[in-house]
Amino acid sequence: MAAMLVDRRYRALNYALAGAAAALAIAVGAETTPLVAVVCAIVACQWLWAGQTAARSTVAFGLSLAAGLSVIFFSTVPPRLYFVATCDNLSIAFYSLALTGGVLLALAAATVSHRAPALRFGALALCGLVVAAVALSVAPQCLGNPLAGLDPLLIELWLDHISEARSVTLIAAQEPTNIGAYYFTGAFASAICLWRILHRDRIDLHLVLLALVLSSLAIALVQVRGMAFSNLLAIVPMALLLADLRARSSGGTAGARASLLYVGALLVSVPAMWAVAGTLAEKGISGFAAAEAAVTNGEACLTDAALADIGRLAPSLVVGPSDIGATLLRRTEHRVLSAPYHRNAGGMLRELKIGLAEPGAAAVLLHQLGQPVLAFCAVDAQTQVIAARAPRGLYADLAAGRVPAFLSPLPVSKGSPIRLYTLAP
Repeated sequence: MAAMLVDRRYRALNYALAGAAAALAIAVGAETTPLVAVVCAIVACQWLWAGQTAARSTVAFGLSLAAGLSVIFFSTVPPRLYFVATCDNLSIAFYSLALTGGVLLALAAATVSHRAPALRFGALALCGLVVAAVALSVAPQCLGNPLAGLDPLLIELWLDHISEARSVTLIAAQEPTNIGAYYFTGAFASAICLWRILHRDRIDLHLVLLALVLSSLAIALVQVRGMAFSNLLAIVPMALLLADLRARSSGGTAGARASLLYVGALLVSVPAMWAVAGTLAEKGISGFAAAEAAVTNGEACLTDAALADIGRLAPSLVVGPSDIGATLLRRTEHRVLSAPYHRNAGGMLRELKIGLAEPGAAAVLLHQLGQPVLAFCAVDAQTQVIAARAPRGLYADLAAGRVPAFLSPLPVSKGSPIRLYTLAP
């Protein structure tokens, strides 16, 4: 999308490719919809400004977006779900908006491109009103947070501990040393674009790049996962800057200062540099090594070796942390009670209550599931949170080595971080 939108000749083929890429982005993940919305706004603003010059490219973008998403929708969504509006994947909710917006934008460009800017603005405003009306009539629930309806206990013990869902406020409170790694690259790229615009250097190009990077950075401030987009899109304006600085330093006319400026800009452009620098500044070299070890320990429950013992068991229902559940679904024939999907709220909530409950109550909850296998991993982050919250609960007892009588241990490999239990007769 970024590559096609910076075409200053407004070639229809390039904008058709941008529309197809936008359709694919929506189909891949609902979290890309804000960025796709910004892309659509960029195309609309370019048409508003350029008029007839951008008419064919705008028509190509709108029709390509509508046609591309239509093909994907009818190829991947089963007929029984055509009119089911869901807010976390490709459904009639997103399809209706993209179809309406794409067709109306193309229609406006095809009919009023030769008219005055005021009339073009009126056409865009009308398109926006129709799209808003479609959103309110088809899926008004998708205008809010799809996770807002989760149980408070699930929010406290699961959602609030998902690292990629944290806001900049939580990042600043929990790991301030990573602020630079998450946000500086996008902020630096935005500043570069603003500096170029103020100096009237390829203004239209840098306005497009600024809109893409800055909108992604704004999303990252709400959920840090958005920094993946802002850091990647930031490569384009930073690459232009580094190319200019490199040319100056290689020419030999600017002296050592230009070379230092080039090297400095190169270093501060890399998010990993800020991550390492932040950890070293806070904890030193030994602290950095300890942080790396903590990450490794937290992932120990997900290795092939750790899950091998479970894989050798006859297929059954496994009760364990949600992260383990995702891996078991992928690699084994087992069913799982809990996996980290917000549509699995009931299963995740049941697993949390089992871990929090005192042994007698936990036994009742487990017996209600039939004959499950309990997979306990003391170094799992969520398990540690549960054990700390309920010191007399089942998970706290198992972490301390106290196995209640209603559980029978199963043999596990030496050194495995996972302990397996079935219900005793």
